[in-house]
Amino acid sequence: MVRGPAAILYDIGKETSSILDLDLLLHRVAELVKRVIDYEMFGILLVDPGTGDLVLRESVQYGGAQERYRIKAGEGLSGAAVASKEPVLVNDVHADSRYLSLIAETRSELVVPLVHKDKVVGVFDLESTALGAFTEEHVKVLTPLASQVASAIENARLYEELRTRDILRAREMKIAAGIQRGLFPEDCPRGGGWEASAHFRPARELGGDLYDFYEMEEGQFGVVVGDVAGKGVPAALYGAFASGTVRSRAFERHSPAGLMARVNRTLRRRGVEGLLCNLVYARFDLRSKTVTLASSGLPHPLHYHAATGRCVPIDIGGLPLGAFDTASYEEQTLALEPGDVFVFYTDGLVDAAADGEDFGIARVRALVEAHAGLPATGLGDRILDDFDAFMKDTEHPDDLTVVVVKIL
Repeated sequence: MVRGPAAILYDIGKETSSILDLDLLLHRVAELVKRVIDYEMFGILLVDPGTGDLVLRESVQYGGAQERYRIKAGEGLSGAAVASKEPVLVNDVHADSRYLSLIAETRSELVVPLVHKDKVVGVFDLESTALGAFTEEHVKVLTPLASQVASAIENARLYEELRTRDILRAREMKIAAGIQRGLFPEDCPRGGGWEASAHFRPARELGGDLYDFYEMEEGQFGVVVGDVAGKGVPAALYGAFASGTVRSRAFERHSPAGLMARVNRTLRRRGVEGLLCNLVYARFDLRSKTVTLASSGLPHPLHYHAATGRCVPIDIGGLPLGAFDTASYEEQTLALEPGDVFVFYTDGLVDAAADGEDFGIARVRALVEAHAGLPATGLGDRILDDFDAFMKDTEHPDDLTVVVVKIL
């Protein structure tokens, strides 16, 4: 059965609407138009949004030595079609003053504008070596096709723009993630009488968790682990601000509770509405064999007592930083013994769930008790290995940080 022009146009419209690569789309359109009109020379020129010029993007048996890839806005029959948003049909080009003599063999020409939402995005340009080669019937066939193609072109351009944005965003996020990693201290810091390890896994390219170590006067060092409410870029920026604020205060010899109060006031004055930070700050003093901690709501740190072989939570809490101007904080001081281990973590560890079950604090305590003899790095790795085995292929929606400190 012979298919009529309307059926062919329907097929063409359906096919072109699914092509999102602009060059492939234009090449395919040139092939499909041949099914409707047996042209000799055919070109698709698109409007340059910056200059209004028409730029040749696809041609079939079109031109030669005199071929022009750019026609200035308003020039020639193509420019006239763009200006009027109507087809231009000329039976004898040499009798029309608007004609640009680009191809010596051309005798007749049909230009059909590609109009999308009242904006001309380009033209079909058909030329022939015969006089009167094109008719009003050709105009009737090509006009609806031009409309379909104009829409497909805009879709392809939009897709390319979005793809370019996505590529640029991915590149920027990769750079930002590298910068964030650079803001963190080394993964396995150590000093006289202590060693530590740190693991950070953002849920996205950037995360809102933070950690840091501060070597102060001899025999003293500080550790902070925190979690900003939120994910992605805002949380990462706020986390960097909070971490920098803690660092600037850590060397001023404030008590942990006093440090928390000062950091809270800074975040309240210069913070962002809706962003809060939970963190634990611990100051270790190996000379007095004590550690003093204050918290703004991070999950309870774990303390493994080498003398008893038991791992217990340190029951200390507080209001999130940045929540209230007058917030005050409590602190606890604990004795240190050789072999003691402290595990600081964000809720991304214990609240992670797979098959309806949380990873949970009890599992972490059991792991610490079973492997407390490992170096800090080995214990941190073991916790994360068990976490991965528990989660299997389950997607983890939250940032995760684990910091292990071991007294030698």
